[in-house]
Amino acid sequence: MNNLRDTKKNIINKLEGLIKECLSNYYITIGNYCKINTEIYGSFASGLAIESSDIDISVKYPDSNKEDITLLMSKVVDCLKLTGTIEGMTPIYTASVPVIKLVTI
Repeated sequence: MNNLRDTKKNIINKLEGLIKECLSNYYITIGNYCKINTEIYGSFASGLAIESSDIDISVKYPDSNKEDITLLMSKVVDCLKLTGTIEGMTPIYTASVPVIKLVTI
């Protein structure tokens, strides 16, 4: 199980770097991009992930409204599609904490 956790953690670290890089291109429209961060939810965050588990990731930006978060998440989805490291993505904008469900290759 530690190997699975380490592998997923490496993937998440790479994803977080890709997201920061992607969103840095939009810093003029969203203000101080350094305050943008990501948070992992679901089975991985709780330690209950299995090999086939997806990764739920949320994009957070202080003092933002749901519209801002939706815009940021759509930019992230567009950017991650280009990486070739994601097998499937489902953004859930309407959740109380909007997340992007990711299935990695």
